[in-house]
Amino acid sequence: HGEAQIAAVRRRWLLKPGEPFRQEAWEAAKRRALTVLAGGRYAAARITESSAHVDPAARTARLEVEFDSGPEFRAGGTRVSGLQRYPERIVENMNPFEPGEPYELTKLEIFQRRLLESGYFSTARIEIDTRTPPESAPLEVSGIEARSQRIDTGISFSTDTKLGLQTDYTHANVFDRAWRFRSRLRLDTKNQRLEGHFDTPPQPGGSWNTYSAKVERTDIQNQVTHEAMVGAAHNWGLERTPSQLTLSAHTERKRIEGSDSEDSHAVFLGYRKTLRYTDDLLSPRRGVFATLQIGTSIPGLATQDFIRGTAKGTFLIPAGDRG
Repeated sequence: HGEAQIAAVRRRWLLKPGEPFRQEAWEAAKRRALTVLAGGRYAAARITESSAHVDPAARTARLEVEFDSGPEFRAGGTRVSGLQRYPERIVENMNPFEPGEPYELTKLEIFQRRLLESGYFSTARIEIDTRTPPESAPLEVSGIEARSQRIDTGISFSTDTKLGLQTDYTHANVFDRAWRFRSRLRLDTKNQRLEGHFDTPPQPGGSWNTYSAKVERTDIQNQVTHEAMVGAAHNWGLERTPSQLTLSAHTERKRIEGSDSEDSHAVFLGYRKTLRYTDDLLSPRRGVFATLQIGTSIPGLATQDFIRGTAKGTFLIPAGDRG
């Protein structure tokens, strides 16, 4: 594990070979290296010695830094401050560490990202309490709550759809129970769409449920389509696109001018799995991202039975050496 931490320090080292040596860059590189090392299991790390040996004739500088890592810190719960509207369990449920698990910088950064993306907070700060026994050190989380409601509106124009309007509305504390609501209204001459999503507060382990509804009308080349959907999903995982199990009901009516309408419906059961095999969680250079989806209509509850599957992958191959 110590080797992995040193590898992370090297990977994120700011002053690369071949770059001009400047004192301010040297100091910034040391600060960054200490931040990376102390950001995870070695939270009490410090620099014990550093030197820069400059050879003006050869126009080179040899840099040396020595760290004292201190003890290895392991997870020991969560202490939360700054909350007014929300219960502490919301933060505790988003904590990805199991008790006794060694702290890792990437997971800490993911935890902070989770807090900010949840809609509950405008700022969030996470620190390991190094004053406590390292085998059970709690995380100290402080945050400033974001406004619970927000409206964003935009107007667009294109030669195809003419004038368009889009309005997004979010509410992060529905029922005063930390339920989250997201909605979008989109209107133009060819497409009108209204959708809404209720997200439950995070459950232990960071999972959550989503309840959705959508109605949409399109008019393209004299074919008018009306669609409606209601559904529920269970979400989990650390990725921005989480793994998901869904159940949804869909109806659709199509009508071409001068002909009869065509109706269809289906109840759909779907599963999505997000996979990642990379050398770094937040700044990967090598590895694979993949999303696998499979679903089926439920027999007897669809106009026509079907099975659907998709796979999408991204391969990362480093184009050069960072040094």
